[in-house]
Amino acid sequence: MTAFSIRPLAEGEQRAAYDLLSRALHSCRSTEEVWARRGPAFPASRKFGAFSGGALIGVASSFGTELAVPGGKSLPAAAVDGSPCARTTPGAGC
Repeated sequence: MTAFSIRPLAEGEQRAAYDLLSRALHSCRSTEEVWARRGPAFPASRKFGAFSGGALIGVASSFGTELAVPGGKSLPAAAVDGSPCARTTPGAGC
């Protein structure tokens, strides 16, 4: 089994995470133009990365939302919005 570490993404690692998501969805890495447009909407907060040898091999991402419960109340919740992994990392739980 390949050893890897999981930690919150640091500021400056968002583009690598976005590119990993793009490649997982059969797209290409972002161009400067695309990243300039999409980057501000892809913050590092609420994103965790899996790293192997310093390379980003997986991402888990969520956003805050509310969950309606019986009685007309709502509770804070998190919704998963992406969990790509590198195609070069088979069997790593992705």
